[in-house]
Amino acid sequence: MSLNPDDIFVFSDIHGCANEFKLLLNKIPLQPTSTLVFLGDYIDRGDDSREVIEVILDLKKKYNVVCLMGNHEELFMHFLEDSHSAQAATFIYNGGSTTVASYGNEKGEIVIPDDHLEFFQNLELFYETDQHFFVHAGVPDVPLSEIREEDHQSHLLWIRTPFLKSKFNWGKTIVHGHTPHQEVEITEQRINIDTGCVYNNKLTALHLPQKNFYSVSLNRSIKEVVLRDHTSQRQSVRFSGIIPVYIYIKGLMHQFETINYSVRGLYIRDVIQSEKEILHIGDKVIGEIGRHNQDVLRFEGKVTRIVDEKDGICYAINMTKNPFDFLSKPWG
Repeated sequence: MSLNPDDIFVFSDIHGCANEFKLLLNKIPLQPTSTLVFLGDYIDRGDDSREVIEVILDLKKKYNVVCLMGNHEELFMHFLEDSHSAQAATFIYNGGSTTVASYGNEKGEIVIPDDHLEFFQNLELFYETDQHFFVHAGVPDVPLSEIREEDHQSHLLWIRTPFLKSKFNWGKTIVHGHTPHQEVEITEQRINIDTGCVYNNKLTALHLPQKNFYSVSLNRSIKEVVLRDHTSQRQSVRFSGIIPVYIYIKGLMHQFETINYSVRGLYIRDVIQSEKEILHIGDKVIGEIGRHNQDVLRFEGKVTRIVDEKDGICYAINMTKNPFDFLSKPWG
């Protein structure tokens, strides 16, 4: 099917809110010749990422559909490639645990259908028409004709402040999501349609070239769902891998690294290999997970166990507030 630039519906940052997504689709005036452009972040944080992908795959059978990658899909692909990597932890703590749970079976295994995996593998980084440039997060201050996937992928998927404050003239209107606002944000250079549905706000679709907006409000509480570990008494599956963790102790930052982790807790090793314990059972801690070059993942927790192992003193931390909790209200 050929794409129709005169009847485009744009969606972004569905984040597993399958019910609101389906309600929004029923609200918009879709035609057989309509083009649907999705700007990424289909998954994570909301409770039904798998169903969101199912709905989009069904739409691809009926309409012209363009699917772009978001930063959450990039993290998911890193997780699938190597679940022990630092980016895998960034995925889990950025709401990815809900996506893992949506693809989990009764044995606690992650099972992704072939057509879903193909969907994630074939996502594009941008799409453009004569008047509009569609992307997940934004673009750098360069002419659009000079944007290269190999050079600018991080900008296209992750950029925030430099793009949002830029006065650069790209010659086309940039249509994006990624940075949530309570209402659609329209400037001379760009349109931001991420209205933070998963943050108790609403999911919005933009109709071009008319610039009409359609929205559906979230009318329920989003609860984090995790993949249970059926081989033990743990509430959630643990992942192994060395991930940097930084904890603030008496105003100073101390570095640790994970031995294993879950969305509920951390088992970490003292990197400095101090001879004495620098944390104590019952201590309340505040820290950051990973050193990803895009987002810092904060957490709060409580030390529940200390083990003196041959390669350093290790601490078990039960999270009292994980990164998902800090993401509940992105605006003031």
